[in-house]
Formats: sequence, structure tokens, C-alpha cells
Amino acid sequence: MVKALVVMVMVATGGFMTAVTAHDRAVRQELEAANATLAAEVQRDASFAARRVELERRGRDLDECEPAFARILPSREVATDEQLLRTVQDMADTAHVRIVSVEIQ
Repeated sequence: MVKALVVMVMVATGGFMTAVTAHDRAVRQELEAANATLAAEVQRDASFAARRVELERRGRDLDECEPAFARILPSREVATDEQLLRTVQDMADTAHVRIVSVEIQ
């Protein structure tokens, strides 16, 4: 009787441990998936941080060039859609190219 009781306790303990182990494995898999997602976000952020200096330099370069762009571009009164279409049509005629459609947004 004592042996049977010991066997029953060991079987119950083994079943309990199996359930705990399965639960722990499921929790571990969830945590590993969350960790992989966070690692990907960290990698993306690190990539942006590495490019930040270059992006800031390019931004400064563009800011310095803006006055030059303003000087070479025609004024809004001159650069109308109609004037642009006329210029494109003249270039197409000169190049012997047929323009099928033009869309201005």
C-alpha cells in the first residue's frame, strides 16, 4: 500500500512537472519572439543613428544651396502650367518626338 501511494505521488509529481515544463516552454517561446522583434527594432534604430550624421550634413548642404535654386528657377508667374506645356511641346517638336499625354499635378 505504501509502495502504491509512493508510485501515485511520483506519477502525480511527474505529470505536474510535465505541465509546468510545457508552460515554461511556451512562455519562453513567447519571450524569444518578443526579444527578436525588439532586436530588429534596435538594429533599425542603430542603422538610423549611424546615418544621422550624414543626413544632418546633407540637410545643411541643401539649406546652403536653397538660395542658388531660388536664383535659377523662374518666378511663379513665369513658370505656369501653360508655359511648361509650351516648352515641353517645343522641345518635343525639335527632337521629333510625339508626346502622348502629359499630367500636371
